Amino acid sequence: MKKKILYGVCMMGLVALVATSCKKKEESANSFGATHGAVEAVSIDDDRAYIDPVTYLTIWDEEDQIKVFNFHKGRSAVFQVENAGANTANFVNQGEDIGYAPGYYAFYPAEMAADTFDGVYQKFVLDPVQFVRSFSDDGYSYGLQDISIPQAAYTTYQQNYYYFKIIFGVAKFQMTCAPKNGKSRYVQKIVVRDNHFNLCGEVTLKPNKINQEKLSELMTYLKAGNDEQYAIKWNEYVISHEGDGLGYSALGGGKELTYDFTSLNNIGHGVGLNNVDARSMMVGLRPGALAYGFYLDVYVYDNSDETVKKITIDKYANENRAYAMEPAKIKTFNIGSITELVNNWQEN
Repeated sequence: MKKKILYGVCMMGLVALVATSCKKKEESANSFGATHGAVEAVSIDDDRAYIDPVTYLTIWDEEDQIKVFNFHKGRSAVFQVENAGANTANFVNQGEDIGYAPGYYAFYPAEMAADTFDGVYQKFVLDPVQFVRSFSDDGYSYGLQDISIPQAAYTTYQQNYYYFKIIFGVAKFQMTCAPKNGKSRYVQKIVVRDNHFNLCGEVTLKPNKINQEKLSELMTYLKAGNDEQYAIKWNEYVISHEGDGLGYSALGGGKELTYDFTSLNNIGHGVGLNNVDARSMMVGLRPGALAYGFYLDVYVYDNSDETVKKITIDKYANENRAYAMEPAKIKTFNIGSITELVNNWQEN
């Protein structure tokens, strides 16, 4: 059953973009091609790291867009997919010509980046509620949708080839639940509540300084509990406005992020559960999230009595740096059976 799922359709994988150029009046890059790859998976509960044998190939969705930056001229433009439905695609400029530059930066998805670009800084917004899109009637093929898994890339004009790198990590929550009176239970939505980090909100930073390797190095110190080096690297890279610093600043936001799965079948109930095969719910999260512990609220539609029951998973509530989200890694949290929690639920 797991093999039917396209994990994180449209949002995950290492992405290669091939640029073609137009040389009328001024050299420029106005169309791109794209190819998806795979990501590393880590099982938290048995502390085992591996490359999952089930492929993590993904596909581009209709109307997917990337934002391309020309820092040489202080311009940006949105490029949209031409031939969705496969793991390779072409992207075409939807705005003004961005002109020639020695190199171009790109960010996916464009929806996360605000319209305004001042030539140095870009505002990015992560909404508190994310909607999962179904790609099949049975709900086994789905996408994490729009702005859940941001990625960034750089290419020179001569190279004309982007290698996108994922900025966020992914938490995969697995659970089972037995039916009652022959009626199934469904997960309508889940809410991740972080003990420490904001999971949504608005940030401003320099997109040409996004560096997956530096973010990964930062997470290495966080995971190891080396808070002194973590603080040093945070100041040097994340919040610094000098040199290669991101120039990161945050406004508002919150420590909760909701994922809505109600689109995953024709009846709007969400992810169907059973007592045999663990079903997976995936959530894109900022680097470092979950390291200080978290709670997971699961909203279960119980078809036996047609009620929605909110249950809370607290087994990960204590600080554990191994939980920390890392760029381009999927971390699996095996919650196990929630049957007893659902059976014993009482309305407040």
